[in-house]
Amino acid sequence: MRLRLLAAAALAAAQIYRPDGARTPFKKSVPTPPRKTSSSHHISDGEHIKLDDGNLPSEIFLGRHTIKKPWTLGKYENNVITVEDMYRIILKRRLHPVAIDFREICHKDMGPTNQSIESICGRKFKDTTRSDRGPAQVPGILVRSTQNPCGLPYRMVDGAHRICRMKAAGISQGCFFVLDEATALSLVVPYPAHGAKAQRIKPIGRYEAIALGWKLAMDYYGIDADCEKRANWTAV
Repeated sequence: MRLRLLAAAALAAAQIYRPDGARTPFKKSVPTPPRKTSSSHHISDGEHIKLDDGNLPSEIFLGRHTIKKPWTLGKYENNVITVEDMYRIILKRRLHPVAIDFREICHKDMGPTNQSIESICGRKFKDTTRSDRGPAQVPGILVRSTQNPCGLPYRMVDGAHRICRMKAAGISQGCFFVLDEATALSLVVPYPAHGAKAQRIKPIGRYEAIALGWKLAMDYYGIDADCEKRANWTAV
């Protein structure tokens, strides 16, 4: 019931105030819900979190962290962790982004030795479709674990394209949600078939997907450069 009320309130909103003062309309629809449903939805299903300006497309929530050599995790070496499952934990635990120095983070295409920005980010710069999915300031997700090819304190599980854009701009730290290794291991699922969406730990219904999607979208635009909530930011 609580999620239904939250979803209804979210759908009633026509726009949000972004940190830069601009108003961003959300595309929305209010279909008549079925009385009973056993279908499984994703946070990115539908248009409830698609922004008209394209800065936060819902596809960002369809991401997954691939666990394959040399990026094994625990005993797993052919698996994934879905971004959606991680965000559900982030919301459930009310985790807040924290500032982390990039020198402590290992992300895909990095290794044990110092590398140039071209060698660790060149492939991502070429993938413009993914690089342009959202603002670089959208908090990435890290796992506090040295089990990574760099042996660094943090393993990046979401946001490699964004951190590369910030590195290229000369930025040395950013805001990240941090999960512990045990939590990450509890979210590991089998590697999906080619072209298929990854299995999730807990399938969700449409109302929960809408509520989570809106909450995440509003949180993104409410974080300042110091990883704090903007006091004057509100949803309308």
